[in-house]
Amino acid sequence: QKAPVHDTRMANYASQMADKLILPSLILAGIVLATTRDPSRAASILTLDFVTGIRVSVPTAFLGALNHTTRHGILVRSGRTLEMLAEIDTIVFDKTGTLTQGNIAVVGVETVSGRMSATEVLALAASAEQRITHPVAEAIARYAQEQGVNIYPRGEWDYKVGLGIQVDINGQDVLVGSAKFLTQAGVDLDCFYENHPCFQESCAHPDQECPVSEWLSLIYVACNGEFQGAIQYKDPVRPESMPLIMRLQQEYGMEVHLLTGDNEVRAKMVATELKIPESQVHAEAFPDQKAAIVRELRRTGKTVAFVGDGLNDSVALAYADVSVSFENGSDVARETADVVLMNNNLSSLLEAIAIAKQTKHLIEQNTVMVVGPNLVALGLASTVGLHPLIATVVHNGSAIAAGLNSLRPLVQHQLESGTY
Repeated sequence: QKAPVHDTRMANYASQMADKLILPSLILAGIVLATTRDPSRAASILTLDFVTGIRVSVPTAFLGALNHTTRHGILVRSGRTLEMLAEIDTIVFDKTGTLTQGNIAVVGVETVSGRMSATEVLALAASAEQRITHPVAEAIARYAQEQGVNIYPRGEWDYKVGLGIQVDINGQDVLVGSAKFLTQAGVDLDCFYENHPCFQESCAHPDQECPVSEWLSLIYVACNGEFQGAIQYKDPVRPESMPLIMRLQQEYGMEVHLLTGDNEVRAKMVATELKIPESQVHAEAFPDQKAAIVRELRRTGKTVAFVGDGLNDSVALAYADVSVSFENGSDVARETADVVLMNNNLSSLLEAIAIAKQTKHLIEQNTVMVVGPNLVALGLASTVGLHPLIATVVHNGSAIAAGLNSLRPLVQHQLESGTY
């Protein structure tokens, strides 16, 4: 009863049915006793039930499945999570660090003629982003260290999740973040786009007009209200992302959505590579918007899983039917998630879904194994009569058989892997 599987719908249903069947069983046994005057036939009816086997086999199936997922490097927090995972029909992926590798690398700094040098822009950005636990911030800090750039002390700062950071550096008001973050603060970016049209976010056909920036994203830097430059970085798509999404769509018929705080052009570029329909791409989505999208999908009747690893994903993770993160994700995301991929391999999500669906199929098998024999025996006990010993064998035997069937996948895995 203390195992983390007591909250599954099937187990709750079995408990409710057990309570509801007590009175009908007593009434049926009373009728048979009154009409036949044979206590043994009444005892046989009281011995048989449809619920005990389910109450034994369901927790066994979930415990076996949880053990199975753990052996595959997947932490599933409860049987309820596993049960919901088998029902998922829609999966929403965050982009950065989830569908992409998260190994962000800065590739250069672009500046505006007549203003700060590339070294000065990098120094301001690295100083602002120091000790910020975000993949892009950490990449900028690494690049600055590699380039031997001096890091200035940071004064008061205000970090806007999903947007950027505003910080005081040596009395200067520095902004580092997305184009939206800077434009909201009144910074004019036109001077940059005039000299570097390839990086303009409104570029309609980046694959044709802007080949240089095809897989690059930008972090913008402003000082005292004036734009100074942009830091280019790349974050390659995980090699397992494409086959994962193809299998989710084709094998399981799932609806796949892409969520990102990045601009629409780059979001659609990633979606095109991964074969995600444009209608299911949500760009420039910030934490509250990500949560709203998940809530809206659930409101339409979909069972939604959300996969993300960042601090700004935590709200959406909390609203999903099943939330998935990585062992190397942010502390908040990891603690919020129902499923944690301990090996940080996105393909493990397929294994988790396969195990969940196999467990669901096992429970359906067990239900037939328990209900079938008990139903036949109950019919015999009510009509022609059945010895109580035979009724006991049928009742207990079906429960034991269902319990052993629940352990079958785990035993098979141990035999195949040679572990005991």
